[in-house]
Amino acid sequence: MSMYIRLKRHNTTVFMHCEPADNFATIKAKAGKLMNIEQGQIGLFATRDKARELVDLATIGDQEIDNDQVLYVVKRSGDGYEDVSVTNTDGTTPAEGDVEK
Repeated sequence: MSMYIRLKRHNTTVFMHCEPADNFATIKAKAGKLMNIEQGQIGLFATRDKARELVDLATIGDQEIDNDQVLYVVKRSGDGYEDVSVTNTDGTTPAEGDVEK
């Protein structure tokens, strides 16, 4: 069953076609090419608060990622990752409690 995910970083949203069997290393490689970031420097998170990191060998199906779900792309910074920073289409920053499907 084909699906789409939305990858968000700053003011960029990428819609990516994928399969439940795709692992996150593959997603990071594709995202890296599109966003001009080295694959090893990318962190993927299912939540804006970075509570749920999506590890390379896990698959979309393993992590129960839904069709059209937003995943957050961050770049490695020192020993961790930069903060999640996304912008709404109207130029505002979403509040921490805002929920995106």
